[in-house]
Amino acid sequence: MVETEGLRRSMSARMRTAISLLSLVAWGCQMAVASDESDDAPPVPSQNRLEQLQNCRDGIVDPQARPEERRRWINQLLAFDTPASRELVTDLLGLQNRSEIQQAICEVLGVQASAAPHRLAAEFVDPLVGLLGSSQDSLRRAAVSALARFPHPEATNQLCSLAGDAKASTPTRLAAIDALASKVDRREVVDALVSQLDADMPAITDRVIAALRPLTNEDFDNDVTRWRAWWSEKSKLGAEAWLADQLQIYRDRLRRIRDEYDAYRAAASQRHEALAAKLGEFQRDYFRSINTVDQNSRLVAWLNDPLEEVNRTSLGLIRARIADEGRRPEGEVLSALLARMKTGTPGIRRDVLLIVQTLDDPTVIDAVLAQLAIESDTQTRQAILRAVGRLNDAKALPALVAEVSAQASDACVREAAIAIGHIATGLEERESLKDAVPAIKNRYQSLAADDATSKAALLSAMAGMADPQFADEFLAAIESDDVDILRPAIRGLRAIRNHSKTTRMRALSAHADPLIRLAAVEALGELAAEDVDLESLLTRLNPSIESSDTVRDAAWRSVRGLLAVKPVAEQIEAAARLREVPELEIAFLTDLAQRLSPNNGHATDLDMVYDRLGTLQFVTGRYADAAKNLRSLYEVRAAIPTKERVSAGIRWLDALLRIPGYPQLGDGIDYLARSFAKESRPRIVDTVNAYVDSLPQASTGDQHARLEEELRSVPVELLGPEWGLLLGKLDERTASESALPLDRAMP
Repeated sequence: MVETEGLRRSMSARMRTAISLLSLVAWGCQMAVASDESDDAPPVPSQNRLEQLQNCRDGIVDPQARPEERRRWINQLLAFDTPASRELVTDLLGLQNRSEIQQAICEVLGVQASAAPHRLAAEFVDPLVGLLGSSQDSLRRAAVSALARFPHPEATNQLCSLAGDAKASTPTRLAAIDALASKVDRREVVDALVSQLDADMPAITDRVIAALRPLTNEDFDNDVTRWRAWWSEKSKLGAEAWLADQLQIYRDRLRRIRDEYDAYRAAASQRHEALAAKLGEFQRDYFRSINTVDQNSRLVAWLNDPLEEVNRTSLGLIRARIADEGRRPEGEVLSALLARMKTGTPGIRRDVLLIVQTLDDPTVIDAVLAQLAIESDTQTRQAILRAVGRLNDAKALPALVAEVSAQASDACVREAAIAIGHIATGLEERESLKDAVPAIKNRYQSLAADDATSKAALLSAMAGMADPQFADEFLAAIESDDVDILRPAIRGLRAIRNHSKTTRMRALSAHADPLIRLAAVEALGELAAEDVDLESLLTRLNPSIESSDTVRDAAWRSVRGLLAVKPVAEQIEAAARLREVPELEIAFLTDLAQRLSPNNGHATDLDMVYDRLGTLQFVTGRYADAAKNLRSLYEVRAAIPTKERVSAGIRWLDALLRIPGYPQLGDGIDYLARSFAKESRPRIVDTVNAYVDSLPQASTGDQHARLEEELRSVPVELLGPEWGLLLGKLDERTASESALPLDRAMP
């Protein structure tokens, strides 16, 4: 009986298929007639198309067909998208004795719902809904998957009706609810699902709640009352408000998913880093355990390894050998490095460039330029251009000029320009820069007005090239308020020796940015032409005004350079303006004294320098230095045996008396006494007498004894009776101090 029923169903299916094919032929004939009557009629399916449909059917129903082949035939059938092809799909969905065909069609329809929803015809709804009642779980799930994405409202309506059909089986109703779960953005679907909470069937209640859960961020668990209350409020929303509410829910959910993804990614990254660190540690330990020859071969092998982490550790070992031992890569190691610059990942290529850009090897610049010609990664191109600048080889200029002229990224143009400026700075042969000048000018003129970063890079190139053709660009840029533009503009005017903007330079020497002040001060040192320029530089020497040591040092170099070309008298006068910073005035005068020589007719100039220097050192308590320069002043005046020379000698003596420990005091007095005229010698005694009288009455211990020792070393007959009286006074002073009580005699 069962076999008879199966045979009857099979024959029935075949008859329906035959009728479908006959209908297809009849439809084709009708279309042929209609085409004679109207130019707008649809095209007539050819006999070839009918054969194709038959081939599709045969491929689908073939019991020996593999699943992927069957799905390919189904996709081809759907692609025809004609009434005949859709009718054939509907018939195939009704082959109840071929569940594998029904399931395959459902699976393909589920995919097509997303990829090509226009191919899902309304005719497919009834047979698909019918499959929800299948006793086979896999077929029922496939039908659910197809209906869940089905675009036609008819599918939604039937699913809602089936979900609430008390006469349908529970599995069928559950399947309908599962299909509706992907359509809960529609309020009519939510309304239909919520109504099933009254079914008093735990399985249906649980499945409905599972479908509703994505609609809210609140957790109502399985509390039916709360779910009904939630929908009671949400159902009052208008269509727009409902969609806005759902959009916010999905945004919140997306944020949580992103947070979870970030957490998983961070954990994975940490694990990867930990494993990479252990691998690197193993590599380094092994590397240290082998001899030099094996180390080189091992480095080559690791550089050629496809694993990036292995490459990275080997590069670190090469850098360590350079830093710790000064062993730069050469031979096979260098060849492997340059090869890795071609084949490694962008990150590895950039790491290789960091190493090779420090090497003085002609093969390096050739390899780097070759890589520049083929490199497509923007960051790596930047690194190559940066390396080219540091390699500082003029053979790179054509490639750099081409980069500036090409439609390259702004970042690459900037790096190329900076490299040109670096190479040009130390270039003796200027002929190789002739093509760079118009390229730089043209690119600069094409920049947007607000592209300060690129302008600064190109101005740096111009400053390095020091070509007067860039004067207009420098003169315009010096008026900018952008610090990045100002620095190369100042350098440029300084490089081409343009003096027309010294007023602007003076203003910039007080700029808020210390780097701008530094550049302006250095430029003024070379371009200044007026006393007001010098005054600006002198102002920068004062720590209470200029806080930057670097700027003060630069200002000091500039001041010295400007004053060096002036007459000595003017230099001394200018140095006097440094009185607020006496150590600088002393340093300047000391340097000036060293540059002058009495043998070259500078005696008068030296007289002025030593006079001012000795006085300044004396009043600032630098007695030893003052004594040295005042003695030099005395000796310069040796040819003028007048009181001016005597006065210089007395000033020298005054300084000697104030040096702690009185070193060379006796020799100095002896020298002065023998070089003074007889009538001038009493001034020596008077000066020493006045100093002794100025000392406190209480004993000064060793210092007093040292003074007396130095004074007694000068013969009495050299300075006459007055000197003897002075020494006697010292004896009386010593005796009176010896008679003091112990507590008063102590210093």
